[in-house]
Amino acid sequence: MVSTIKSLIAGHPGLESDFEKAYGYAVFPKITKAGLGIGGAGGKGLVLENDQVIGLTKLMQATIGLQAGAQQYAQVMFFENKTALDNFTNGKFKFSSHFIQNKIFGFTTSKLFFFIKTLKFVFFS
Repeated sequence: MVSTIKSLIAGHPGLESDFEKAYGYAVFPKITKAGLGIGGAGGKGLVLENDQVIGLTKLMQATIGLQAGAQQYAQVMFFENKTALDNFTNGKFKFSSHFIQNKIFGFTTSKLFFFIKTLKFVFFS
């Protein structure tokens, strides 16, 4: 996990301050997404509070519709405060998004942010 974080910071130096400011974060080193009409994505990660591992987490997604291809990416969720982290770890958290950066925004490698209250998502291709 440390190597994933170092790699993300090396590729995106601005993230260092996000890791320093966050009360906690979840890191998914590799999420694999694939589909041909019907698709899915999944990955496993660790949840950290004050830079200490407090649990495991997993991401799952199912999709249906016009799609073809596969990709892998890393994802980081930053939790601004204890309430945001507690809501995530207690299962009081639901979020749905699609990694559509390449199709709509036209970037090949970049980061895409989603802000929801006190939670910040960062996706990397």
